[in-house]
Amino acid sequence: MKGKQSPELDFILSVCIREEGNAHPGGLDWNEIYRIAEGNRISPLFLQKLNGNISMNPVLQQMESRSKTNSLSTMWVAGEILRVVKISRDHQIPIHVYKGPVWSQWLYGDFKIRSSGDLDLFVSEENLFPLIKLMLDTGYTILPFHRSLLDAPDDVRKAFLDSDYHIPLQRTDATGHLQGVIELHWRIAYPRLCFTIFPEEFETYSTTLDFLGSEIPVFRNELQFLMLLINHGGKENWSHLRYLVDLKAYMDRYGETTNWGEVYELATRRGIKKLVDDSLGLLRGAGYRWSPLFPDVKFLDPSDWIEEWYHLPPQPANTSWILFKRSMASHDLTSKPAVLLEHLRFLTDFRLHRQKLKWYRSQAEG
Repeated sequence: MKGKQSPELDFILSVCIREEGNAHPGGLDWNEIYRIAEGNRISPLFLQKLNGNISMNPVLQQMESRSKTNSLSTMWVAGEILRVVKISRDHQIPIHVYKGPVWSQWLYGDFKIRSSGDLDLFVSEENLFPLIKLMLDTGYTILPFHRSLLDAPDDVRKAFLDSDYHIPLQRTDATGHLQGVIELHWRIAYPRLCFTIFPEEFETYSTTLDFLGSEIPVFRNELQFLMLLINHGGKENWSHLRYLVDLKAYMDRYGETTNWGEVYELATRRGIKKLVDDSLGLLRGAGYRWSPLFPDVKFLDPSDWIEEWYHLPPQPANTSWILFKRSMASHDLTSKPAVLLEHLRFLTDFRLHRQKLKWYRSQAEG
C-alpha cells in the first residue's frame, strides 16, 4: 500500500479509532474489509461499532458468523478462568489473571470482544510449581519441550527458569482434541527484554474485576496499563490494529481517571517512559480524539504501522534479534545497556542452549 491509501482500512480506522460514525463513502470492497478486519482480529468490535443492519450484506454476515464461532473458545476460557481462580483460592495460591477474556471485560465490558484460546495468569516463582501440580491434578499436561527443560539437570533447569517467563500447559478431551491452554507466567516477558513486573508488587497493585458475576484477581489500572503497553507495543510492536484498538479502549474507559503521575513513575523506574510516550503518541497520530486530561504527548506518524495493518505480513518468529530490536526501541536511553547485557548473558548460556538443541535433534530423529 506504500504511497497510496486504502479506503477500506481508512473506513475501519474511522469506525474503530477515530469514531467518525459508521456512514461509509460508498464504493468500498467489503471482501477487502473482511480481510483487513479478520487479519487484524478486530471483527467483533468492528461489527459492534458499525451498529447497522448487516442482514443485507453477505460479507458482514460471514464476518458475524465467524465471530460467533470464535467466541465459543473464548467462552470455554472464561469458564476455565473461574474454575482456576477458585482452585487457587482454595489452596491459597495468589494469582492474577490477565489478557484474553479478562482484558476484554476490563477494556470493553464484554468478555467476548477479544477472542482468545488460552488463559494467561501471573503467579510468583515461589508458587509456580505448587500451581503447576494443581493444574496437572485437574487434567493439564506440560508441553514436551518445557517438560524436557524441567526434567533436565538442576543447573539447566535453573538456567531455563532464569531466562524464560512462562510455562504453557494444555488440556485435551478423551479423544485427544485440544480443549485449551493455560500459560503460567512468573514474568511478563523474557528477562533479556528488561520488561519487569516484580512479584513483591503483586499485593500492592492487586485488585479485583467483576467477571461473569465473580470477583477475580487482577492488577490495578496503572500497572495493568503498563502491562498492556509492554505486551502490545514492547513485545509485539503494534503489529496488529487490534493492539491499538485495545489502547483506545483503555483511554476511553479509564484515561481521564488514571493516575498518570503513578504510571510515569512506574515506567521511569523500569526505563520504559519512552514506550509510554510513543504508544500514546501513536494513538494520537492515528486520529484518536485527545482529552486535556490525558498526558501531553507528541503525535507519532502511524504510516509504517498502517502499512503493516494493511498488508498483514507473516509475523516473524520470536528470534533473539527481533526481540532485541523491539526491546531496544522501547527502552529509555539509560536502560539500553541493561538490555544489551541481558541478551549477551542469554546468548552465552551454553548449558541451556545445548539442552534445547538436544531436544530439537531428538524430535527431528523421531
